Amino acid sequence: MLEHLLRGSQIIRGESPDILARKIARLTDEISGAEMKEFFTTALKLAVENKCIDENDRVILSYEIFKKTREKMGAGQRRLAGFGR
Repeated sequence: MLEHLLRGSQIIRGESPDILARKIARLTDEISGAEMKEFFTTALKLAVENKCIDENDRVILSYEIFKKTREKMGAGQRRLAGFGR
């Protein structure tokens, strides 16, 4: 699912969608598909807030943005804040 989300119109800086998806999977262990979509949407919003946009107004995603998203949604917790148990 991550690879599918990453292959959209966004630009990924420095990594292929396959490699980035594997890294993100480690950050989002044990969450459902719906939760993953929310995580991805939050990452996009965070990238825009941090002005991670190229000259063509496309959002630039990176592993750092996904790490910040994880922190924002519940760092150090087994599951993302607001999701599940």
